[in-house]
Amino acid sequence: MKKGFISVLIISVIVCLIYFIGAFKTFDNFFFDNYQKNIDTGNPVEKFIVVVAIDDLSLKKFDVWPVARSKYAELVKILNKGGAKVIAFDVNFDSYSGYAYEDDLDFSKQLAKSKNVILARDYYMERNLPVLRDPIKELKDNAVLAMVNPVLDRDSFIRRYTMLAYHRDEALLYFALQASMLYKNINNRELRLNGSKLLLADIAVPLDHNGRMLINYFSGDKGISVVPFAHVLERGFLELNPDYFRNKLVLVGSTASYLQDSFPTPVDINMPGVMIHANAIRTILNKEFITEIPYLYYFCVVLFFVAITYLITIAKGSLIGFIFSGFFMGFILILGNILYKNGIYLEKTALFFSVTASLMFGFFMNFLNIKEERTRVKGIFKQYVSPNIVDRFVSGEESLSERGKERNVSVLFADIVGFTSLCEKFPAEQVVEKLNDVLDVLTEEVFKFEGTLDKFMGDALMAVWGSPVEQKNHAELSVSCALSMLEAVKSLNARWGAEGKSALDIGISIGSGKAIAGNIGAQKHKDYTVIGDVVNIAARLQPLTREGYSIVIEEKTKELIEGKHPVNKIGDVVVKGKKQKVIAWSVAPKN
Repeated sequence: MKKGFISVLIISVIVCLIYFIGAFKTFDNFFFDNYQKNIDTGNPVEKFIVVVAIDDLSLKKFDVWPVARSKYAELVKILNKGGAKVIAFDVNFDSYSGYAYEDDLDFSKQLAKSKNVILARDYYMERNLPVLRDPIKELKDNAVLAMVNPVLDRDSFIRRYTMLAYHRDEALLYFALQASMLYKNINNRELRLNGSKLLLADIAVPLDHNGRMLINYFSGDKGISVVPFAHVLERGFLELNPDYFRNKLVLVGSTASYLQDSFPTPVDINMPGVMIHANAIRTILNKEFITEIPYLYYFCVVLFFVAITYLITIAKGSLIGFIFSGFFMGFILILGNILYKNGIYLEKTALFFSVTASLMFGFFMNFLNIKEERTRVKGIFKQYVSPNIVDRFVSGEESLSERGKERNVSVLFADIVGFTSLCEKFPAEQVVEKLNDVLDVLTEEVFKFEGTLDKFMGDALMAVWGSPVEQKNHAELSVSCALSMLEAVKSLNARWGAEGKSALDIGISIGSGKAIAGNIGAQKHKDYTVIGDVVNIAARLQPLTREGYSIVIEEKTKELIEGKHPVNKIGDVVVKGKKQKVIAWSVAPKN
């Protein structure tokens, strides 16, 4: 459990570190842009923003660029007369007019009368330091200034809007923020930061960790009207449209393709800068915010998906884990849509990655566990079956059927002669020690001749050839093993004799024929063994080994080893449980 918890925590931390450095941003931007194009999170509103567009039509009519400052002065006069609440210019006036100084003064005088005009300021880099670029003094002194530098994502799209910046201890307000505050009659003293939110009276603007707001674009013109600059200056425009600007926030900026003041956005690959400001202002004043999940909460979400995916994969297996991973990814997509419609943006790529990573790690751990279990079972299996037979099962060359299956087998029983008297003469510890020594060497011989150790029965063992793996020469292998067992016990007796210990003899009986092989036993515990008449016959021949015959075989075994080993007929014998006599043969031990 502890190991699993640590694994989940490590995966979650790694995923979040990758997320925090922005490695998933490209994919998340794709999802965000699709949301922006297809899901409108706001409500229908009255068009309270008017964009006076310096468009291609206006430039053609004016037949000159830059436009004379006197025309801007005339525009301000008309807008104020029409009841505009705020007039904001997304136009740089950082140099004097190319016409005449009086042209600048006309504009300056009109600004002084208005007191509701915002002019653009920006900065440029000089020797790696930002330098402010303000309008000329005559204009600057009679207007409110606001920053207009765009904030581009790595792919050069504009999705976020900077609210504040600081330059030499001066707080610089950006265009949309300044326009919104002026429109709502909020002074700078009412502006304050509260954690990840910027408070403007009753408006709480959510900011990301860089102090930026996600712009809630709308592919249409919701809340925004657009009118060409040239049309506003036409005689009679205001008379025909007396309420067009009343109590409106008016932005003046370029939309002309010639001026190239456009940027890629989620809803428009060439959106004019003034329209970007308009969308940012609409986002603030309509409170149509898109909030991102804080890092700590996001880590908890990642941790949840990592934990549940990893634990299901470990507990239920890789296939079930794979199925649930697909379900989780679908759930993340649906959850992302639901949250976005409620103004919360869930970055999904890290979550997809966390599910995939935890699935793969769980799959890897399952593989290691299976390999470890396979090794463990292989080790246990080798205690009963010859190692080369085990390798055939593990490689898939052979399969082990749990259901009973008829096989041609040879069954060997090896028993210690005089074991009862041995138990009476020696302490239990010595008896067990000698018994273990004998069974060890007998088992080694079984494995040496590719047999399967079926079971130990007190001072005896039962071994099988032909099951669980088919062996055509099962009889020959069993008899060869019996002869080798006698030699192994003779060597063991020689060692015991050198140690001053008494010797032991063994008796071996073998039967060959058909038997049923399979898992046999109770519901909760089964053993893989063989049953049948051949097993009974081999066991019943054991008493003959007490009459001077070291290896006793029955007729079928004798037929199968004909010419391979010398045999002598013992005769027809009666065995327990059999009405007919059994022909018994002895195999002569090696000299």
